[in-house]
Amino acid sequence: MDHEFICKLIDLAMRNAEKHLLKKAWKKNAAEKLSEVDFKGVKQALAKMHYTVLAESIC
Repeated sequence: MDHEFICKLIDLAMRNAEKHLLKKAWKKNAAEKLSEVDFKGVKQALAKMHYTVLAESIC
């Protein structure tokens, strides 16, 4: 797997998730719920999952 491609894919997924959550929060007038989302934590979890899958595919 190409590391740069996976990083771009993770960034795209994060942007799409953020847009989706912003749209939902706006519709429901629930900005406080959006503030509870830890996007940095989500990105770290996605990166960790990527490296775990990459390590397993190499072995």
